[in-house]
Amino acid sequence: MAPRRRTSRVTPAATTTPTTNVTSAQLQALIDRGVAAALAERTEGVVGLARWAEKMESVFQISNCTVACQVKFTSCTL
Repeated sequence: MAPRRRTSRVTPAATTTPTTNVTSAQLQALIDRGVAAALAERTEGVVGLARWAEKMESVFQISNCTVACQVKFTSCTL
């Protein structure tokens, strides 16, 4: 005799997501806030990258590494 397969079906509970009414001014304020945050993050990223490049240059000057070693080291730390 073949074994029986047991199956059970669970009906998912009905969920409703509450909606929030947003005015055009509120929506524009949210967009402006997000854009300002993205621009601030971008600026910090550029400054961080410039500082990293300066640090790498000083490390290479101090250690007198060959160009091949500089490329390998730089690519590993990026």
